[in-house]
Amino acid sequence: MPRAARPTSLALALLAWGTATLVGPATVRAQDRLTLTARAPDACPDATAMRAEVARLLGGAIPDGPPVEAEASTEAMADGFRLTLRTRTGDAEGERTLEGPACEGLADAAALVLALMIDPARVVDDEPAPEATTRPTPDPAPRAAASLAGPDAPAPPSWRAPRRAPQASPAEDPAAPPSPGFVGAGAGVDVGTVPTPSAWVWVEAGWGVPLVDGRLRAGVVTPQPGLRAAGSSAGADITSVSVDARACVHPFEAARGLAACGGLLLGVSVAQGFGLASTETGLGTFFGAVVGIEARWRPVDAVGLGLDATLVIPFNPLEFAVRAAGGDEVFLRQEPVSGRFGAGVSVHF
Repeated sequence: MPRAARPTSLALALLAWGTATLVGPATVRAQDRLTLTARAPDACPDATAMRAEVARLLGGAIPDGPPVEAEASTEAMADGFRLTLRTRTGDAEGERTLEGPACEGLADAAALVLALMIDPARVVDDEPAPEATTRPTPDPAPRAAASLAGPDAPAPPSWRAPRRAPQASPAEDPAAPPSPGFVGAGAGVDVGTVPTPSAWVWVEAGWGVPLVDGRLRAGVVTPQPGLRAAGSSAGADITSVSVDARACVHPFEAARGLAACGGLLLGVSVAQGFGLASTETGLGTFFGAVVGIEARWRPVDAVGLGLDATLVIPFNPLEFAVRAAGGDEVFLRQEPVSGRFGAGVSVHF
């Protein structure tokens, strides 16, 4: 896992501090020099991993010198982790409290502090120092605070713990956007466009982003008879086709399958008379608004299953009439609001 570059100003400050605290007794052998204990959640680096990082920073091994005792305690917080590092070198004791979004980064920071205490001249960095023109400046509002116990040792600067950049495979990239385009089809029931409830089928195509999409939908309401009068054998079979353009908003980030939709519709209704003295066919065009809601579930990225409820509000409801001696006889009027309810499937690309 790659490591984030450490600011040069941080290394210099810790270098000065670590040198000031290097007081201690007689030199001991390398394997006995650093005594390190660590308490941390299971997913965080343990004492063995931290000691290995100290050795790596010192060129591969811990050199002989005065003994260093250290205790690292890591705890999880609501927005990250807090690491408390207590050290002792001879009679000098120190304590630091570091906060950051990842416990791996805090463990690396603690290892850097220990390496600087042991031998600042041997500390190696992961990457070369940046150019002077691009040298990072200290965080003006750091969240991490460090304090040192001891009458003579200077306090190190506040700083933000380095963060390890996560790796994600291309197939599992969480930032990859969902498929923006789709085509679909569905079927259901229409109530109100023709005289009695009827089957309704539609096809659609759309394109959008997670928050909003636009789509065109074309549908057909199958024919249903409307009688001229109760008990009469004369009337007309009425069918309707329509095309609407709608936009759907998906307001909930955790449930993008829920959407509220609205748009405009153009419809054509055809009436084919029966039981009349002469064959009559009528055609009418209406405009209207559509509003609706949908719930769509995508079991796989390429396929969606959904439920749909739409209200159609015609601006000019149609009237159906037959020719009569005393004038046209209106026998049916389109409902001021009709409802369409169904289920569909969509393919996303």
